[in-house]
Amino acid sequence: MFSWSQARSAKVQAETAKESALYAQRQTVAAEEQLRLAREQFAAEIAVQHEAGGPTFELEPGSVFYDEQRYAKMTLCQVTGPVLASVVISYPDDYDNLSGLDGRDLGASSPGSRIPVQCDAEYNMVTPVAVSLTLTCTGANGETWVRGAGCQLDSEPDPAPSWRSRSRRR
Repeated sequence: MFSWSQARSAKVQAETAKESALYAQRQTVAAEEQLRLAREQFAAEIAVQHEAGGPTFELEPGSVFYDEQRYAKMTLCQVTGPVLASVVISYPDDYDNLSGLDGRDLGASSPGSRIPVQCDAEYNMVTPVAVSLTLTCTGANGETWVRGAGCQLDSEPDPAPSWRSRSRRR
């Protein structure tokens, strides 16, 4: 038989065990939250490292030419970064009177690569004009980066008249 003091002691022990279980449950929730935050921080650090290790580009100033139709020529240079499997241009076809750039895959690239970029230009396009390209780059292992590059386009200067053309005018 149990005495009244044994029953009371058992009740106190049960309440203590219940409080310990609740405390352990709260600690588990807190530890899970700390783990979630640590994983998020790790993922953010990996993303920063990925971006820092990505390519950088320069778009050299280009010109607008006329040879039966008007077109623009620029040169895209990969300055740094990994070898790329592809570089794709995103550029609205109706922006700045240039067309034929949006979705164009320029192919593979590596640091030091100079990629000629040519597109159609509207006949009545006013120059100079600033051009900004968005480049979606895919690395050899499938990783991707989105980069921007811009330049100024100006009209090609008219060729200087040759001595033959001057003599004909006289």
